[in-house]
Amino acid sequence: MSQQTTKKSASFGSTKPLPPAGLRPPAPPWAKIAAWAVLLLCLSLLLSRGYILAWATTQPVVALPLPGKPLPADGPQGLARFSAMAALALRAILFPPGSLVVEALAGLGLLVIGLELALGALLLVIQTMMSRVQGRQALLVRVPYRPTARASDTATDLFRALHRQLPIANVWLGQAPWLSLTLSARPDEPVELGILVAGGTARQRVSWVAAIRKTIQGLSPDALVELRPDPLAAALTAGRVATWAEWKLSLAPIYPLRLADDQQAGDLVGPLVAALQPRQGVGYTEFQLSLRPRPDDSHLARGWKAAGTRRLLRLMGKHEYALSPDARALETKLAGPIYDATLRAVAVAADAGQLAQARAEVDEVNAVLGQYAARSGSRLQRWVRQAGGTRHISRRPAWMQDMRGQLLALAVGGLVGGVLWPLLTSYPLFVVGLSLISMTMLGRIFGQHARRQVKQLHARAVRATPLSGLLWGAAWRGPSILSVTELAGLWHLPTPTQGRLVRWLPCAYLPPPPHAFADEPPLVGEDGVTRPARLIIGVGMHRDDQLAPVGIPLRDARQGIAFTAPPGVGKTQIASNLADQLRPCGYTLIDGKGDDAGNLVETMRQRIPLEDEARLVILDTLDAAWPVGINPLAGVDLADTGAVDQVLGQIEAIFARLDPETWAKAPRMKNYLRKATLLVLAGESHPTIAHVKQALLDQGYRERLLPACRNVEVRDFWIIEFPQIGEQQKASRDALVSRFDMLLDSELTRYLFNQIAPALAFHDAIAERLIVLAPLPHRTLGGLAGPVGMLLFQSLLRAAFRRPGSDLTRPEYGFIGDEFQVLVENCDTKDVRDALTQVRAFGIVTIIANQLHKQLGDLADYALTAISNRILLRTQEPDATLYARHYAESGITAADISGQEPREHQYAWIGVHGTLTRLFSLRPLPWLPSLEVTVPAEADTAWQQRIPPDSPTPAFDAAICQLMYGQHADPEAIAQALAASDAERWEQLLTRWDAIRAEHRRHLLAHPGCIPDTKARQVWRSRLRAARPRVLAMAEYARIRQAIQPGEATVPSHRRTASGAAPTSGSVAVEPKPTQQAHFPEIDRREPSRLSRSEPDDLTVEPVAEGE
Repeated sequence: MSQQTTKKSASFGSTKPLPPAGLRPPAPPWAKIAAWAVLLLCLSLLLSRGYILAWATTQPVVALPLPGKPLPADGPQGLARFSAMAALALRAILFPPGSLVVEALAGLGLLVIGLELALGALLLVIQTMMSRVQGRQALLVRVPYRPTARASDTATDLFRALHRQLPIANVWLGQAPWLSLTLSARPDEPVELGILVAGGTARQRVSWVAAIRKTIQGLSPDALVELRPDPLAAALTAGRVATWAEWKLSLAPIYPLRLADDQQAGDLVGPLVAALQPRQGVGYTEFQLSLRPRPDDSHLARGWKAAGTRRLLRLMGKHEYALSPDARALETKLAGPIYDATLRAVAVAADAGQLAQARAEVDEVNAVLGQYAARSGSRLQRWVRQAGGTRHISRRPAWMQDMRGQLLALAVGGLVGGVLWPLLTSYPLFVVGLSLISMTMLGRIFGQHARRQVKQLHARAVRATPLSGLLWGAAWRGPSILSVTELAGLWHLPTPTQGRLVRWLPCAYLPPPPHAFADEPPLVGEDGVTRPARLIIGVGMHRDDQLAPVGIPLRDARQGIAFTAPPGVGKTQIASNLADQLRPCGYTLIDGKGDDAGNLVETMRQRIPLEDEARLVILDTLDAAWPVGINPLAGVDLADTGAVDQVLGQIEAIFARLDPETWAKAPRMKNYLRKATLLVLAGESHPTIAHVKQALLDQGYRERLLPACRNVEVRDFWIIEFPQIGEQQKASRDALVSRFDMLLDSELTRYLFNQIAPALAFHDAIAERLIVLAPLPHRTLGGLAGPVGMLLFQSLLRAAFRRPGSDLTRPEYGFIGDEFQVLVENCDTKDVRDALTQVRAFGIVTIIANQLHKQLGDLADYALTAISNRILLRTQEPDATLYARHYAESGITAADISGQEPREHQYAWIGVHGTLTRLFSLRPLPWLPSLEVTVPAEADTAWQQRIPPDSPTPAFDAAICQLMYGQHADPEAIAQALAASDAERWEQLLTRWDAIRAEHRRHLLAHPGCIPDTKARQVWRSRLRAARPRVLAMAEYARIRQAIQPGEATVPSHRRTASGAAPTSGSVAVEPKPTQQAHFPEIDRREPSRLSRSEPDDLTVEPVAEGE
């Protein structure tokens, strides 16, 4: 038996039993009902006063009954008496003083309603204006694809958490923050999930964004929430047309939109995502779910909750043992967090002609929302279209239109005011009303109303909230009221059911460790040079959502930096940023794709400021007019055994790149090369590879060198062993000579390898922090690209090994090898591996970039394990699986590596102060813009005719200038004439040319306006520093050939020291002397000048030969 409470009704004295307090429905708002009844009664009496008084005069007059006095016998009885009494009461009310009370009550009621309407209109204007000017921050939400995720596992939890994170205050003043959960799409792209945080101060928005990010990552640990520009603002550009629509609930919020047993069937995200895919002519579509938390009002007897509680109790009374689904949904809605919500869809057409397509997009969204409904009893709660509009985005700047509209409005207003001035004193309210109407019409005519609507679209604000009135109800329809369960079907994190329709996070995001962030100040060395404390490799995100650079400490960068990726994913972008940071330290860049117009050398050349051009040297191996010289045999100290071994290793590395497959199987060729090189180093004062070739072929030349050779093994080989070797085994020597021919037949490499005293020495480049850019045109050079690149690389390493000081005192110098596989592909890389291991202690920061892991050959595994710093760019199989296995402890997969967005995400594994970090995510550095170096042109551009001021032979110097810079019809004849000159004249020429080019370079550095074009100025400065004119290089090589001709008794001097002898003549005209053509029997027996592979080591082996 149910317990009931017997109480007497306060209103009517009823003793009907009342239900228990927990089941008692809230009482209606009797005070408001009574106030409305009194107001309506007073208004009715006043409006019908004349009719009522006319009727009252027709009624008999009766006396008011008094206690103790009987009614008169002749008075009206029954109904007539009741009418008479009513007439008496009405006359008392409608005549003073009663009429004054009625008028006061009616006036007070109307005043309250008027004040409520005015306050409501004011609040509507304030909320609308505030929503347009509030600050906003857009977020992009992405999660990795997880096949096991369910439709809305975390959606309700997300909305519950968000409800607590935003403050609920000053809603009616438009200062309460709001969220807009968006689904946005562009043509042929997946739909993106986003969140717009609006309202509050900038600091508050930062804290709200951080809280939202942590909430989402707490629900989905692999999710990435990052800041982004507002996509809608970017889409609403001039010339486009925007159309939009809003939706509201068809019934009061007490009718649930989503029943308790309809959560899966009520999920609209999938259909919405499909409907938002823009059709042809539509540039952007967006679905907006704008939310603002409502206060947690637990009082169920007020507002909409009172009506909801009454309905819930009625539904509970109909079911004795279990609640119906709509009752359970209503109970959940009454008990849980509640939001003010506004649904809006926006479609942006490319132009006015595509407006129909944009409206069709909005209609598709409307059709999808029509599916999201729930029947509760006989009522159907669903979404109905509420409002919308279309606006053309003007092409003129908004400030210009606003100013024009305001000026015209003021002008027209002033004109109207002048015309209507006589009426102002007579009918002021009429004039004020007319002015307001005029201002409104002018605002619409000049587009101000349209621009305000566009700003409202940008804000994605919740509909303005009406003020609850004392007498009057809501002044306008406010936003819809939704629970977290109802919202979960409209927006949630993507699930596998959306498939390719949504934009997933293409790879796992790994937060950077705290010590990876760069916050140290720059370093100032003992030499006064300011160097970066770290090499910045990208931008990482702190746990508090703040972006900061991440980088490798400069000393840790000595352990090497490597990255492997196919073309087009950012290798050159990373290398260019690293090179730009290494500019204060100096670096040498070897670019393996030097043929391309957008190669790394060309990129870095455009980023050299004018003040650093003095340190810039461009080694252009294709510059035939001014060939560069890098002689691998120059400057060798025979007393230093290590230096000799380095030269031998460099020479072998160069020849190994000419024919990698055969060289690895040709020990006799290697032996011939070593023995010939050691003989030339011992007996030749200025050795080149041309001398080595001659030593292989010419017995007479070898006999001239042997007396100076102190290496007994070398002497015994050429004196005892070589004469006893059979002719068949000497084919190895002939095959080796064919490789010399590959280097000497082409002018590009002939002068590169055979300049006796190269103008550029790499130990000077390191000491002076030069920026050496060496493009390696592999398509033009073909098979010579590897040897040339290895020549440059080994020359740099030799110079590094000669650096003075210790590991702690040597400043850093950079080496960057872009497309490094050109140097080492298909070769034995032991020499490179050993060099990279040792060069760290000499302060060289090595940066290696290549396309595929296997291209590095046996250097690949070394680079993977021994190089401490590695950046993982997007790469495909098999490299993706290789790196995923190598960094398996980080939890990444091959799909994470191959799925990275090249311009948005990269992984990095770096060393920081001797400790390796874990693998982490970073955002790549952007491309740095090219520097626009502008120098005023100078009137005096004849710098090539300048004579050093202290020149002892001005006429001779002028003739040299003409010789070096002039255009000659027969440069070969001039070169032969110079080669035939005596040693004294040749030394004088070289001495004066060194002085002249030093003067010309100094002048160009001091007066860059002599060559206003930046590229041309850089080329000429580099030529004067590191190259020599072709005619001079030809003459020098001709002198080398003449010096090693058979029959010569001595080897004449080819080059003087830096302080060479003073010139003795002012003329450079030298009578040419015909050269003799050598005839060697050994040359006649060898193969033609081509690459010979018929080496006995590979084919036939005699039992007595070397035991091979």
